[in-house]
Amino acid sequence: MPTLKSLTGLPGVGKTTIARQVAADDAGSRLIRDGLTCSDRDAHRRRIGSGQVDLPGRVRPDRLAVQGHLYESMMDADVTLDTGLISVEAAAERLSQALEAAKQES
Repeated sequence: MPTLKSLTGLPGVGKTTIARQVAADDAGSRLIRDGLTCSDRDAHRRRIGSGQVDLPGRVRPDRLAVQGHLYESMMDADVTLDTGLISVEAAAERLSQALEAAKQES
C-alpha cells in the first residue's frame, strides 16, 4: 500500500526538491541532481526570446521576468552543466555518464 507524505507547512522554495528526494527514496532509487547554468548572457537572451511554449495556456516569460527570478545554485549537484559552454549532445552525454556512475555505486 502506498504511503502518503505531506510537504505542507514548508516554505514554497524547496518543496519540489524535497518531493523529488522523497519519491526517489520511496522507489529505492538514487536521485541524480543536475545544476544547469548558462554563462553566455547573449545565448541566454536568445534562448529566452525564441523559446516555445509547449503547454496550452502557459505564457512564455520575457527576459525581465527571467532575470528577476531568484535562482539558487545547487552546491550539492551531482552534475553541473554550463549550457553556454557545452552542446546539448555533450550535456546529454555527461548526464548519461552520471547515471551510469550512480548505477555502479549501487
